[in-house]
Amino acid sequence: MPGVTPVLSWATYHGMDKVWNRIQEDDILRPFQSARILQMVEDLFLGADRIRSQDVRFLETLLKKLEKSNPTSFTVLALSQLLATIEANGLHKLEGASNDPWAPRRPSKPPRLNPVREILPEYYITSSSYTTEDVEKMLALAADWPSENAAVGFMLRAGMLDTAESVSAVAKLLEAVPPSAGRFLMVGAEPTDREGRPSVQKLVDRVGPGRLLVELPEWPRQGEGEGGPVRVPQPREDSGAAHRQLSTFLIVLLLSILFFTK
Repeated sequence: MPGVTPVLSWATYHGMDKVWNRIQEDDILRPFQSARILQMVEDLFLGADRIRSQDVRFLETLLKKLEKSNPTSFTVLALSQLLATIEANGLHKLEGASNDPWAPRRPSKPPRLNPVREILPEYYITSSSYTTEDVEKMLALAADWPSENAAVGFMLRAGMLDTAESVSAVAKLLEAVPPSAGRFLMVGAEPTDREGRPSVQKLVDRVGPGRLLVELPEWPRQGEGEGGPVRVPQPREDSGAAHRQLSTFLIVLLLSILFFTK
């Protein structure tokens, strides 16, 4: 396929993937509801003021229904935490308490100076990384690509590049061929990943900036700016780890090939 550069990627398991996977396993929400909740969590991470009032009303109504039909589900736990976080930030007026005649009356408070930006932080996965075994499998896959189309890219997730071991493994993707081959690395992140541009610095120092494409936004993430996101204590719940890949990037004129890790 002339004019097309393949980009190979792994189905990663990092950040809030565990939360999304548990919600998917519950199989309670309809696709449009899941998409709307995901957007609210993304908006919360970027800034609570981005959340629309109509979305908050939607969340309140949905949560009331699920508390009756599926009160012990993880989905209800996650949505309850999302609603509590929105209420704690003080930027939106919630209708539920005002409609309850038995609810205690509390004086109004100004919005938080340091808003809460994430939910269920205890479920956030930080232990994932790229291994030498994973990279060797990817190199074997890249070797099967026709030699006349030697320019191959590899999609990486910023949060999995924080360790020297992970960077050393990933660097082999480029060290296997000379720079003239046109091979490159593309680094991105899911919208609710805490990690941002600082996580890529170790990889830049190792391979140089000339063979990297960084698809990371400019807004502050964990460790960028002052103090990072404020968190609130969350309830613990034992759960088995599973894996789910969120949607990543739409790459115009690039061929995306998924390669799953163990």
